[in-house]
Amino acid sequence: MTLARSPATLRMLRVVRVAVHDQCRRQGVGKQLLERAQEKASDMALDAIGTSYGAAEELLPFWQSSGFATVRLGISREASSGEYAVQMMKGLSDPGTAAQQRLSARFAEQWPVMLPVVWPTLSPELVLAISADLPSAEPLTEQELTELKAFAYGHRGFELTLPALKRMALQADTASSIPATNPAPLWVTCVLQNQPWQKAREHRLCTGRGDGEAQLRQLVAGLLMSSQTT
Repeated sequence: MTLARSPATLRMLRVVRVAVHDQCRRQGVGKQLLERAQEKASDMALDAIGTSYGAAEELLPFWQSSGFATVRLGISREASSGEYAVQMMKGLSDPGTAAQQRLSARFAEQWPVMLPVVWPTLSPELVLAISADLPSAEPLTEQELTELKAFAYGHRGFELTLPALKRMALQADTASSIPATNPAPLWVTCVLQNQPWQKAREHRLCTGRGDGEAQLRQLVAGLLMSSQTT
């Protein structure tokens, strides 16, 4: 039996910043720089490459597209950026890859519990971007699917279905399948962040509980239909 190495014992390269001149952006220069850094780390026989920066929805896809996984999100906003610090990692060796997978899986377990308590004001766009990057949870059970179908077609209340809705949110492709426009912000606010309907109304995501539930029922019906055709 081989014991997994602790992340603290791994040899890693940390990317502090990828700086590209304004006139050279959107040309793949940043990705090329990151690839060179990974090649250098591999040549040095390092286990992993990682980074930490102020989480913003426009930055996350850049790192995700290069194979970096989210392994931690800070619990307080940074004074410098005003954002929560996100830590991302990409394994380069077998021990490094194993550590990345463990840390990512652990964060995926913590995410639905901590999100409404620690990050209740995180933007819906960022919540969905992080959620889409996480390992998928266990498949929905038949009972959960029954409850979701009942909710989608108006036969079950929101609160009674909330546990199944949260489980649905953790399924692979759910976050990426939700349209970028409303009701995505409503889904994040009421389902993932446990905010009251009044808060959703203040943010103009719905006109009230009835309207909000109707939007979510339609969204869930669409997600269920999409899952049946894939």
